[in-house]
Amino acid sequence: ERPPSARHAMERAVLVARHGRVLSCTLNRPRSLNALTLEMVRELRGVLGAFATDAHCRVLVLRGAGGKAFCAGGDMKALAQDARAGGALARSFFAEEYNLNAAIAELDRPQVSVWDGIVMGGGAGLSVHGRFRVATERTLFAMPEGAIGFFPDVGASRFLNDLPGNAGTYLALSGARIGASDACALGLATHFVPASRVGVGELEDALANCATESEVDARLRDLAAGAQP
Repeated sequence: ERPPSARHAMERAVLVARHGRVLSCTLNRPRSLNALTLEMVRELRGVLGAFATDAHCRVLVLRGAGGKAFCAGGDMKALAQDARAGGALARSFFAEEYNLNAAIAELDRPQVSVWDGIVMGGGAGLSVHGRFRVATERTLFAMPEGAIGFFPDVGASRFLNDLPGNAGTYLALSGARIGASDACALGLATHFVPASRVGVGELEDALANCATESEVDARLRDLAAGAQP
């Protein structure tokens, strides 16, 4: 049997820890590819608010547990089940998710999102609006909402339009999946770092003494040295 502390960590959907000047936040629903629930959105909003006024922590690292996904988007299964039962979960979820996306965009401190695995829909919303997105060889990015009769939301009408050429239109209409090389070439990812260098604790330790965007950028470039997507 796991000790109580381990069981508690397994049950919590958002884990938070400090590493020097870094506040590390982990989405902890690996069996659901870290899909977002309303409770997670609310907890992340609280984490973001606390981070924005923290006198010591200057860098936010956001990652997903399990090694398969950063975040596969919103928990559409739960939303659909609630809608079929006549509930109003979707209205609250999307309103609060979009407010969270806006808060990330307005953050005046660097956020580093670790795209180690699947990044789709709401997972893009949690990260693209932040300053740094670190791709690994396992990155798989897509905006697949069209496949379920929805549209690319979470600010995608802005960040997809910022992509070169017609790449944003293509990704929005096709739901195509791209890897680290294309994500970096399009500017969706800001850095490529092998997964072996961005493990839990390792990246945080590398950024522990950073206080500015330029310092974070320099450390990420150090970690990326010699690596190609």
